Amino acid sequence: MQLVEFFYGMVTATEVAYYAYIYSVVSTQHYQRVTSYCRSVTLVAATVAAVLGQLLVSLADVSYFYLNAISLASVSLAFLCAFFLPMPQRSMFFHGKDAPETVPGPGKGLAVGAACRAPSCQEERSPDPAARAPSPQPQAGSARPHRHGLSVLLQLGRDLRDCYGSRRLLCWSLWWALATAGFNQVLNYVQVLWDLRA
Repeated sequence: MQLVEFFYGMVTATEVAYYAYIYSVVSTQHYQRVTSYCRSVTLVAATVAAVLGQLLVSLADVSYFYLNAISLASVSLAFLCAFFLPMPQRSMFFHGKDAPETVPGPGKGLAVGAACRAPSCQEERSPDPAARAPSPQPQAGSARPHRHGLSVLLQLGRDLRDCYGSRRLLCWSLWWALATAGFNQVLNYVQVLWDLRA
């Protein structure tokens, strides 16, 4: 069980990196759609796998060893497919674009600064264009390393303020945290229940 929890933690960490990759290769106007597609596919696949595994064990009398082998083959195939994904052309953070992007909205465009790249972060922006413009980046080689580190921290603080100033994003983050906590609670309970039933 300790080994299972270790690898489950590794998978959870790579899932975060995978979503960061998605948002770095997709334009901001497609963030909400891409997020819904990815989560829907993940949840549907987990549901189908759980139901199929239960049916194979209950009706076809398949041993747990074969279920583990199928799971290992599936995740190994997914791991190999990740090597064929295209490399991102820009970084999600600290890429310092010169001008904010324009995201088409209902009736008019919404200016989206380069700092905020999270889903549903496009709304509730300041109406002042000067407040949305990214801060000027220091010239290469002109600033000392500690000044560069300070500018990175300041930009990170502005990113957090801009992104989490969105009420919709706060609600989405709260829902995500509660749903993940509930899912993990049920998952860990099922592991103990299976050990008891076996």
